[in-house]
Amino acid sequence: MAYVQQAAWFWALMLLLQASICSRKRCRPASTPIPVATIYKKLCCKPCASDHAPEEKEEQVIDFNPEFGDDDDCKIFNPKVDGNVDNKMHSDSNGEGSAGYDSGYDSDKDADKDASATPKAKQPPSSVSDLKKHNIIFDFERIIEKMRKEADRSRNIHCKFSGDRLIRTVKDEPNDQHSLYAAEDYVIQGLNIYRAAKKICVLYEQDPSAFEVKAHEFLCYYSDHLEKPEAFWINKIKEINQGVVTYLYKKGFLDANLDAINNNLRIAENYVGLDDTHYNVTTKFKIEGKEFALEDTKWPPLTATQKEAYRNRKSEKYYTRLDPFEQKFIDAYKSELGDDKHYIPTQIRTIPGCRNAYQKRIIAYDQNNHPTVLGRYYHSGSLPSPIQWTDKKTDQKITQDNWAQVQQQDKNVEVISLNYNMDIKGFEQLREKKIVEDTRQVVGNDRFMNLSINGIGTSFNLKNQYNKLLEDSITWYTKNSTDPSINFKKDPKDKSFFMELEKLGEAAQTPELLNNLKQITYISDNPNATTCASYIACKAILSQADPSTTSVLFCCKSGKDRTGIISYLTDATIICKSCPELDIDIDKVCKDLALTRHYQSLACINGGMPGRFGMKPVRNNKACNKFTELLFPRTAELTKIPLIR
Repeated sequence: MAYVQQAAWFWALMLLLQASICSRKRCRPASTPIPVATIYKKLCCKPCASDHAPEEKEEQVIDFNPEFGDDDDCKIFNPKVDGNVDNKMHSDSNGEGSAGYDSGYDSDKDADKDASATPKAKQPPSSVSDLKKHNIIFDFERIIEKMRKEADRSRNIHCKFSGDRLIRTVKDEPNDQHSLYAAEDYVIQGLNIYRAAKKICVLYEQDPSAFEVKAHEFLCYYSDHLEKPEAFWINKIKEINQGVVTYLYKKGFLDANLDAINNNLRIAENYVGLDDTHYNVTTKFKIEGKEFALEDTKWPPLTATQKEAYRNRKSEKYYTRLDPFEQKFIDAYKSELGDDKHYIPTQIRTIPGCRNAYQKRIIAYDQNNHPTVLGRYYHSGSLPSPIQWTDKKTDQKITQDNWAQVQQQDKNVEVISLNYNMDIKGFEQLREKKIVEDTRQVVGNDRFMNLSINGIGTSFNLKNQYNKLLEDSITWYTKNSTDPSINFKKDPKDKSFFMELEKLGEAAQTPELLNNLKQITYISDNPNATTCASYIACKAILSQADPSTTSVLFCCKSGKDRTGIISYLTDATIICKSCPELDIDIDKVCKDLALTRHYQSLACINGGMPGRFGMKPVRNNKACNKFTELLFPRTAELTKIPLIR
């Protein structure tokens, strides 16, 4: 009898225990709790004491579903909070603060502290309602900056941030042993999509919490999938984009179809990039043991007229003709657009101000680390809006004001348009005549040249501009040389420079029609790109040596892809012509420049689009045919993200 009673008690206890376990399973949150130190694996940061969980035999792998369920407003969000939760300012490695929760990405300074040190720990909020109560936010800006730094580290590049200055140093001479692909580029894209969606909700007075939850889940998911191939992350970004667009569509407050919401999300992605710090970027590297630097800095500040156009925007025609969706973003970012600290994003093509505009300097260092500027020039997006507005008067005013902005920086400058001078309906890439002609009308024929670098070539005014360049070069040389004979140049740099001028003259003296025909028929080459880079290099070297000569600004539609490849070829030419003592051919210089990842990085920071590392494919010339994968990585192609049908 006693045995029967003991057995009954035993089974009762077992049933009670099972019921308790089932009850806990039913109450488990939809989002997976964060395993120990998963988000520290890649960034090598020290987790807070409150981040530690009991040891497990096997680490749980995070799963991530980019789709939003009906209960997303009730999902559990378990941010790691260091100390006080009331909008604590967390210092990064450069001493700058940013409001928000710690997110597990401790600063470099914190990472160096004694691992045994135990910070003050408080119970973190466990739900979105607690998130709102304590006013804790997901710190997109700080985490995106950390991801950029980590992506460069994986490419053997050390980054140092100091105020608005970013110094990138290639640790060794560039080599192709370091992969260009970094998962962090795609993580930045995903986070920026969530950041854009959050901003849309804020501007329309909707609850944005679901996007912070998803961003947090995605960040944890990334930490457990670092070794996944690039195709995996491309698909994941498309799924994230699909999930966000579908969620916004179901909410209904945008009153738009899926395609329109998808397009608006890209617009929002560009605007929220203004939340980031925009940098003056310097990349240091070595070629054959000699140190060089590529320096791209902000230029120029908006004019008083342009700033006034933002202050009084609601009475300005450029503003009133825009969709109300974009008007909300201009209202939200009016301060950043006019503060002279931010680049105007490349894809925002409807507002006053030069887009994605940089001043470039190519620098060489001697054995004592003394710098010498080899050449300088400017590059940006097109001065006119590429959009075919019926309101041409407003367009013309924006173009004139942008030209005044350029001249405020440098009155002695000429402009090269890399766009097609044609308008073929049905082919968006062949509808750029408006850009070319609007630029020419504002700048004037004597300061303008057109040299398109894609498959179908168009050109204008190359011969006249070359003749002026040759005349200025001879004047400068004879003024600074004891031997006025151009055919007898003792300095190897002078010889190299005039040899480049002579080669450029062959293209300049060729009839434009024949040059355009070559551009079409030379499938494995890009004659116009070679000619353009040669011309800009000579102008850049001369204007640095003799400031009284005209400098040069070159532009394409966005100032990112065609402009990026011409900047790359120009810099290679400048280094070859200015440093003949290295005795290196342009192929070697082109390879080393591609491996600095400087041009690719400019496309995804500042006026570029976050996470879109690299340039979209444009036609190569012979010098860079071998480096296509380095210059045109797949990350750059997601400036537009198609919906999954």
